[in-house]
Amino acid sequence: MAEFYPHILILLALSGLTPVAVIFIMRKLYLINYAVCK
Repeated sequence: MAEFYPHILILLALSGLTPVAVIFIMRKLYLINYAVCK
């Protein structure tokens, strides 16, 4: 999962998303990662 973070930070910096969008994306990735690992 750690390898995704740099790409997420770059995308957020380029797109200038709002904090709400950032939280939504992080939650979605967390849920996907949890489902895959489980």
